[in-house]
Amino acid sequence: MNFRFLLMLFFLSALFSNGVLGQTGFRLNGTIRSAEDGETLPGVSISVPSMGLGASSNEYGFYSLLLPSGDSLDVVFSFVGYQTQTRRVRLAVDTRLDIQLVFGVELETIEVTAQGDGKRYATRR
Repeated sequence: MNFRFLLMLFFLSALFSNGVLGQTGFRLNGTIRSAEDGETLPGVSISVPSMGLGASSNEYGFYSLLLPSGDSLDVVFSFVGYQTQTRRVRLAVDTRLDIQLVFGVELETIEVTAQGDGKRYATRR
């Protein structure tokens, strides 16, 4: 009798923990393109900092994340040479979110100075 109870408890916990009786999250997916020319951008980082989740867009600029339903989450899209975008999403169904990243990031002036052999060298970018 005790064994049957434990076995039933095990199967019920497995049933609920895997989401068999209900979906625990929804899929957020889309394509990331350059705003300038519409080309897809492979390798864009997509992250949800509050949850420690992340992904990268594939060779066609497509991405897909499984996120929990209900909560509003900030999703961050970043790529080298493009401005980072943050979008707030609240999922109640599977959602498609296409993104256009704008090229250009303002870089600060960096000055590197070195001294050696009694000579002074400076490089400015």
